[in-house]
Amino acid sequence: MLIVNETYQLVSSHSSNTGRQVLDILLTEMERKGMEWVVIFSGYKSDMEAFFACNDGLASRIPYILDFKDFDEAQLHSILQRLIEQRYGGRCQIEGGPDGPYLRASTRRLARGQGRRGFGNARGVEQLLSRICQRQAQRLRQMQEPTIEERLFFTKEDIVGPCPIDVKHKSAAWGELRTLTGLHQVKRSVEVMFDMIEENYQRELSGQTPFAVSLSRVFVGSPGTGKTTVAKLYGRILGDLGLLSNGDGTS
Repeated sequence: MLIVNETYQLVSSHSSNTGRQVLDILLTEMERKGMEWVVIFSGYKSDMEAFFACNDGLASRIPYILDFKDFDEAQLHSILQRLIEQRYGGRCQIEGGPDGPYLRASTRRLARGQGRRGFGNARGVEQLLSRICQRQAQRLRQMQEPTIEERLFFTKEDIVGPCPIDVKHKSAAWGELRTLTGLHQVKRSVEVMFDMIEENYQRELSGQTPFAVSLSRVFVGSPGTGKTTVAKLYGRILGDLGLLSNGDGTS
């Protein structure tokens, strides 16, 4: 049996002619060996449609197409529960319980990516659990001698990240930004961002859909007005909130 993953790369516009030559060889061998040889082609649905369109003989040689749907929220939650069960042998305790609002909020966040290219499904759940474990490890490092029970316990903050209001009070970057001269509009914009993220945080915990919030900003001004300094501080604040895709993983 031969498994060809990301099959569309054989015929993509940016690939060399070698990919099409490989495909021609595969089709010849499939025709020659028939039932003696099994080939499984896999890839994104839209790309596989283009793959089939590139050669009229593909459809007749591969009559069976299985369409794998994205996991829904309930399935993602079930997978996360099972991963925690397997990793900790059923000994891990979760604040709010395995069916409680915090674990469900975390899988609801993940499920919002359904239908988007690159949505990880089960792999995304594994990455989610990894981030939960990272937050727990950071919390435990601040404790002198955590007990076994404490090591086998996930708090709300471990699961869904820190409360934005708590981050606002503890963020060194926000404290530094507030001490800068002037910049009243900039400081007010960051305060409004904290408020919106806090509201979304509470909405998630109550099972409501969060509001769409853009974190992008445009900084304009003459040289020496602090644009670069504020941009760095703004990035650190987003990092404190767990909203960056680099440095602390995805939120």
